[in-house]
Amino acid sequence: MVRCTALRDGRGDITHWLGIMEDISARRAAEKERQRLATQVQQAQKMEAIGTLAGGIAHDFNNLLMGIQGNISLLLLDKAPDHRDVTYLKMWKSR
Repeated sequence: MVRCTALRDGRGDITHWLGIMEDISARRAAEKERQRLATQVQQAQKMEAIGTLAGGIAHDFNNLLMGIQGNISLLLLDKAPDHRDVTYLKMWKSR
């Protein structure tokens, strides 16, 4: 980075120029690294949110399946062991 200013005498005429040069490459590299890390954190947070969502969906789906399995068990209680539906119901219950 370069900064420059004019030095003036009592009449306002420019007598000298004062310039300052500063190496900001380390600052730029640090900012770039900070941005890269922020992007990684954001990506990790997205993946965590997707995992939480998938877990919730799986839990809800499992709850539905447990209701179906419970109803199949109740149906099996009312059927004679030789009834034609028993084999079919046992197949669905074991899934």
